[in-house]
Amino acid sequence: MSKKIIFLIFVLLFTFFGLKYLNEGKDLIKIVKLAKLNFFLLALLLQVVFYFFYSVLHQKILAIYKINWSLEKVASLVLGSLFVSLLVPLGSLAGSSVFITAGKKEQISKTKSSSAVLLILFVDFLSLLVLLCAGFGTLIIKKDVLEYQLIGLLLFLLMTLGLFVLLVLGQASPKSISKLVDLLHKFVNRFSRFFPTAKMLSKDWPTKKSEEVIYLSKTFWSNKKTIIRSFWVVLTAHFIELLVLFFVFMAFGTVVTPGVLFAGYSIGVLFWIISPTPQGIGIVESVMPLVFVSLGVDIGVATLTTLTFRGLTIWLPAFLGFFSLKFLV
Repeated sequence: MSKKIIFLIFVLLFTFFGLKYLNEGKDLIKIVKLAKLNFFLLALLLQVVFYFFYSVLHQKILAIYKINWSLEKVASLVLGSLFVSLLVPLGSLAGSSVFITAGKKEQISKTKSSSAVLLILFVDFLSLLVLLCAGFGTLIIKKDVLEYQLIGLLLFLLMTLGLFVLLVLGQASPKSISKLVDLLHKFVNRFSRFFPTAKMLSKDWPTKKSEEVIYLSKTFWSNKKTIIRSFWVVLTAHFIELLVLFFVFMAFGTVVTPGVLFAGYSIGVLFWIISPTPQGIGIVESVMPLVFVSLGVDIGVATLTTLTFRGLTIWLPAFLGFFSLKFLV
């Protein structure tokens, strides 16, 4: 596919989703006008710092695979992946394809690129576990844990545990990985027969995927120091994001305790990840205010803060991400 066609597709998608979420954009502008400018600008500045640290995380993990991209390029791809992830459900996985496509452009194998993306995802999940401990700790103390929160936590833990089991098996028992992937291959193909339009997985699919998982596992265990440093980088990034949320609250004249911040942020990010909608649109905007209100925050302030926070963390970076996709096309 030519560069012009790819760029045209992105332009059309940008236009479509721009029109689709036009009202949300107008509402966000109205909300920002209500905020105290000094605190809002401070939150905006910290959001830039957050993406700096998040880009450093990507750069460190990519360097493990000898993918030595500049920080500017990595940051552009991070923003570009955020834009792409807004286009489809479970968008985080779709956004990751930006790095795979960029690698392919430079003759970097898909195995390397996809392995790096999964490793970044796993390190990010580990850092979120720390925040979830603090967030749920606050909710437990306040006796305010709800069923949907526990279900969301269970799904996230299963995802994280699943990735960890693959990392362990890939190192300790590569044959087990091959057997698991082969079973998955057979299950998917049998299930696909019920859908005439569904494509069957190829015969060499199990071999390729097994090699990718084993490669990921060996890379993980042979680079533990870099993984630990990357963990601290992304954890720092999340703490910066907590400061962004704090100053957004301040912009609307409200001071909240660290417990409230941890609870609202961690639950918001949790449903951001497990939500079937792109980047949790519609779900996160409902969940975060509910958490804040349950912990004593005024419903109006909770709603305004959540919408502004989402504007800073999703919509503005995604808008910039559209223009950063020049590295792909």
